[in-house]
Amino acid sequence: MPRVNNVDLEQIGKFAEKIKQNPKSAEQKMVIEGEWSLKDESYSYSSNITYGPDNRTTNFKMDHAVFAGGGGNLPAPLQFGYFWIASCAAGTFAIVSSFMGIKLEKLKSRIEADIDWTQVFGVAPKPIITGMKIIFEVKSNASQEKLKEVQDAVMANCPAVYTIKNPIPLTSELVIIK
Repeated sequence: MPRVNNVDLEQIGKFAEKIKQNPKSAEQKMVIEGEWSLKDESYSYSSNITYGPDNRTTNFKMDHAVFAGGGGNLPAPLQFGYFWIASCAAGTFAIVSSFMGIKLEKLKSRIEADIDWTQVFGVAPKPIITGMKIIFEVKSNASQEKLKEVQDAVMANCPAVYTIKNPIPLTSELVIIK
């Protein structure tokens, strides 16, 4: 089966079938671990991210904005977070389009977020992020109604969108090294 919109429908189909046969096979635990740099470096935090069937590794580095104590040398944590949302939403859009037989000529996604740093800097207890919007720019021969169907499916099924729209239990643990 050929790739459609740069999506391997055959692999998705195989995974979907595996899940139907054994729903527990859909459950995964993802672990990301990194380290804060305590030296005067051009970055604040780095992490080796392992991915893919052959466990490749890529090193991600980030730096805080200058106003947040960093050097502004690399993207900041929120930018990585918004990249995650934008790329996941675009990927879900491409996947859903492919399954619906919609050929995309162009697909872009943009995140717009309204951020208020008042609470972060201890000035007043206010919401830190007050709004977020995903804008899809799509070129396709599909009808506006069909593309709206795709957009609705993205907003209902994209994992990144889900985490923004639904509270997820979050706990923390402190490990003291002696």
